[in-house]
Amino acid sequence: MDPSEVIIIRTFQFLLPQLFIVFASLYFLYKTKYTEAILVSIGSIISLIVSIYYMIVIPILFEKNIYEEYRHLETIISYISTISSYLFAAGFGLLVFNMIKKLQKMKDTETKENLFSIGRKSNF
Repeated sequence: MDPSEVIIIRTFQFLLPQLFIVFASLYFLYKTKYTEAILVSIGSIISLIVSIYYMIVIPILFEKNIYEEYRHLETIISYISTISSYLFAAGFGLLVFNMIKKLQKMKDTETKENLFSIGRKSNF
């Protein structure tokens, strides 16, 4: 197998989980339009773009021996990557918090219905 084919396969293997997360978060956004869906979607898309940048642009810069000239760009991309991670984490945290709150509310409602129905049931 050609070395470039190996690089393409490894790149695809690395990007596959990220693509899945992007598609899942976009589907969640399409279905709900909640704040957490927006944050998770933006964070995952930016993260995917940054990953593609690192896999494509950085090797090209090294190949042409001009990486040092674009070193300042690396710092900017690093900050963007950090922000995307925070956005994703905030969205995911909100999602988990809201799901737990919703499940707790359902459980409380179910418990109250069971308590009220005990007095209504007749054993006769």
